[in-house]
Amino acid sequence: MIRVGIVGVGATVAIAHNHIRAFQNVKGSRVSALYSRNINSVKIVAEKLCPDALAAESFGQLLDNCDAVVICTPNSWHFQYASEALKARKHVLLEKPMGVDIAQSEMLCNLVTSQTVAAVGYCNRFLPAVVQAKKLIESNFKRIYSVDVSHGGLRLANASVGFEWRMDKKLSGKGSVCDFGSHVIDLVGYLCNARFDRMACFSKTYITHRTDSDGQNRLVENDDCSVAVASGDTLLSLVTSRVGLDGLHVEISGDGGIIRFDDSLHCNFRYLFKQCGKGYTSTWQTFEVTQDRQQVFDRQASAFIDAVNGKPSECATFAEALYAEKLLSKCSQL
Repeated sequence: MIRVGIVGVGATVAIAHNHIRAFQNVKGSRVSALYSRNINSVKIVAEKLCPDALAAESFGQLLDNCDAVVICTPNSWHFQYASEALKARKHVLLEKPMGVDIAQSEMLCNLVTSQTVAAVGYCNRFLPAVVQAKKLIESNFKRIYSVDVSHGGLRLANASVGFEWRMDKKLSGKGSVCDFGSHVIDLVGYLCNARFDRMACFSKTYITHRTDSDGQNRLVENDDCSVAVASGDTLLSLVTSRVGLDGLHVEISGDGGIIRFDDSLHCNFRYLFKQCGKGYTSTWQTFEVTQDRQQVFDRQASAFIDAVNGKPSECATFAEALYAEKLLSKCSQL
């Protein structure tokens, strides 16, 4: 039985709650401990979701009571907690990004040993629509020409939402282009085996000021929206927004046809088949794919436990995540 400790439970978007439920649902694991800097938040979450878990009063106490650590804190704490966990020979599932700069991410990669599993939470890999797309690409495509993606969210479109750590560049890094773009770079690499050597973007902040918890009007330091392009053997066009895009939308074009899907609950997955070297002669095939957020986290948790147990796994490695972060860090402004 793998004992899992969850770090950072007081979440605005409740991502830690998804992880807690996921590891409760996966055979061979249990949530053994929770930790956050606010012990009251820990006790509330423990009582609500996992009363048998230890409400740890320190990170060290959590490490003493788990075999693997899931880190869901704000970005600025990722490096500290992940490095301490890896030094303590704990397996790590870390929400992206690994660090607030490339130096931190490289140092984390150097701490990984053959005895520790280190994965990054690129959960879109586990969408049922992505599983379907990967099967089609592996069976029908020899080459991917282009990928067109939009990715974002709606919560921060409300200007009355207060200033958060993710709007402070020192605490979060770049804005939507990294927040959502890192998911896209990983997903395209995973699905299409695509690597990019150049990336450039336009970016803009539309809600430029927000009120913080002290009632002060604060400047939002990173972007709300971006339009980016990346070049390699495959071409990528990417639109990101945290103030007005409803999730993930993907179109993949190559010598085996065109694939379109999104991350909606009832996704109308579409595929236009083309035989390699010949023209389009078929009509669109449509598959209804059912998927939900918790199902995705359950699959990721299962893959992580597989990796811990030495089995093949689809989780994103630290090395794969470092590639995405390096590409985005070099993204030039047009």
